[in-house]
Amino acid sequence: MYAIDGKEIRATIEFPDFTLIGDISATREVGIPSWILTHPDLSDRAVRLWGLLRGALNGSVAVGGTSGADLAELLQCSERTARDSVYQLRDVGALSVQAAFKDGRQGRNVYYLWPMNSSMANAPKPENFGVAASCQGGSQLPPVLINNLSNNLSTNDEEQPKPPKRRRKRIVYSESFEEVWAAYPNRVAKADASKAYQLTLAEPNVNEQDLLASVFKYAESVEGKEKQFILHASTFFGPGERWKDYLELIEEEKIKPPTGTELIKAMAYDAYDSDGVWIDDSGMECFESPLMRGLTRPVNSSGDLVDSLGNPYSLDAQGVRRRADFWKAS
Repeated sequence: MYAIDGKEIRATIEFPDFTLIGDISATREVGIPSWILTHPDLSDRAVRLWGLLRGALNGSVAVGGTSGADLAELLQCSERTARDSVYQLRDVGALSVQAAFKDGRQGRNVYYLWPMNSSMANAPKPENFGVAASCQGGSQLPPVLINNLSNNLSTNDEEQPKPPKRRRKRIVYSESFEEVWAAYPNRVAKADASKAYQLTLAEPNVNEQDLLASVFKYAESVEGKEKQFILHASTFFGPGERWKDYLELIEEEKIKPPTGTELIKAMAYDAYDSDGVWIDDSGMECFESPLMRGLTRPVNSSGDLVDSLGNPYSLDAQGVRRRADFWKAS
């Protein structure tokens, strides 16, 4: 029906357990206020409930009732969780409640969606077990939800529910841990793993590269195993320092002496880098680089250049041998 001044369209919907009244003149779309959408004390389910109730008023959402069971079905959750969502909306002011009593017994309550509340002059009032039929005057305020929520809410202090628990803050993980986590072979309990990783990283002489390398080595060693036989990351980086075992394996592989053809090439380069001359397989002295004979410098499993004993090294800009970490150090 239209308001007296012709500027509003008001709707009333009768359900078995509640009556819904609201202004639907603006739109059938549901807009959720930004302060409700981003409120830290409101769960995603509570925000969605506010939107569903608002949508029920303008006819864009079908709501069969607002008892605990009805809301639980609407939100696809337990009745307790549904009630908690109502409590959250109430506690932050997104939904205000005015209870009605008769003969000491609670009757049908009136629920006001923000910004309307029971203190406003045009807001309908509960009269015993009655339901307000319409809003008076030309108010442009949002609609009113009238309902009896199975007596779950009350103005009696003794019956007030406990305040809802605050939602846990979203954990922000470091980039280095995210890289480790993506490579870890058994991704369980991410928050605990991150805590253990950060504590380990804070220790002296520990760096991100070594921890990541140890994870790759561990993942390689457990490939094909069932998850139940793979350590959780929180244990891998925990007090037992299991990650060090796999870093040591990497170091051992780095100094593993080459064999066969790789050993021949390593010996040629050892002589050439030291004296500028080497002996080929025919016993002839050679003064040009072994590379001119198709011999490449041997490397270990980590890609480092190695000598005939397996010791890693690097070359500076002039081709002189330096420590394996020469470029990293410089």
